[in-house]
Amino acid sequence: MSRYLAKNLKNSQAFEEQFSQNPHLGSFYESLKTATPYNKYNPHALPVQLYFLRQRIDLERTVDKETSNEKVLIVDRSIFEDNCVFAINQLESGMMNKDEYQQYLHEFLPALKTIRLPDLVVLLDLSLDHLLKRVRARGRDIENSLDKNYLESLQNHYERKLVDTLKELKVPVLFVKVDEQTEKLVPKQVTDKILELFNLEPKSSSIL
Repeated sequence: MSRYLAKNLKNSQAFEEQFSQNPHLGSFYESLKTATPYNKYNPHALPVQLYFLRQRIDLERTVDKETSNEKVLIVDRSIFEDNCVFAINQLESGMMNKDEYQQYLHEFLPALKTIRLPDLVVLLDLSLDHLLKRVRARGRDIENSLDKNYLESLQNHYERKLVDTLKELKVPVLFVKVDEQTEKLVPKQVTDKILELFNLEPKSSSIL
């Protein structure tokens, strides 16, 4: 989605998550395989989340510097998702303990005060089965251990904690329903809506 938007919105730039650079991710997913209903603690949960958090803080600072250039700046995954979806999920599921979460907040909260709020957040609403298919289609070997329960928990935090937080911050949210029949149409629909909301121009070479 972020690549499509950058390709079709004039004077735009996309900043994508550097997923594969996190050195703790493989160990985190391996530990998911051995978790039990009675013990879900994951010793790699805090390191993996702190790495992503620091990466996103650096990204947000880069984005903040670019705002003076009047560009349309598209961030693939925001710092708000980092806390409201992933870190909170790790705490509530037992993968991260309370002391570790406080350690996480010790870095998250000060950074939040320096972050420019987004003008719009786009949330794609997928069924759990369709989401699982998309994860499998990405072909990332380290994600093979992900199951429906884990993804469902993340979805719940998107729908609950993230949306509530964005509402409190008065950040507009664009919800987009996605299924197998409409998936190919969604990028254009989102682009058209953004063009309309912000009175932007498409690129002259755009495929819109």
